[in-house]
Amino acid sequence: MFVHFGPATWMGRESGGQAPALSSLALDIDTDQWVSVAQDLGARYVVMVAKHQEGFCMWPTQTTDYGILSTPWKGGHGDVMADLAASCRRAGLGLGVYLSPRDDSFGAGVQGKCDSPGKQAVYNVFYRQQLTELLTRYGD
Repeated sequence: MFVHFGPATWMGRESGGQAPALSSLALDIDTDQWVSVAQDLGARYVVMVAKHQEGFCMWPTQTTDYGILSTPWKGGHGDVMADLAASCRRAGLGLGVYLSPRDDSFGAGVQGKCDSPGKQAVYNVFYRQQLTELLTRYGD
């Protein structure tokens, strides 16, 4: 089962980059409920879209402020990936992650391509750090 949401979900429209007023978003995120639905569907694992093309990160990354930590959820200390990983472990479901190479908030287009070699080099380091964070913090 895929789980995919972000600022566009809360705003009711595509954000086209950084969404305004992330600090005012009222979030009610219940990963145990998601896992319960996955089990009811007969899913064997849940794939979380940790970052889609707008660049909003669902975990406390050290690469950008554009993410869940910039919202009031859990007092600015939330980690959707950690909560989902714990929910999946308790239920015996596998966890997968999707990290979009495109990042509109950074300026990386389709396939993570930037408009200059210098910016590309910076983005490659940025993206690898995000991928490393996701693949080392949340278990198998």
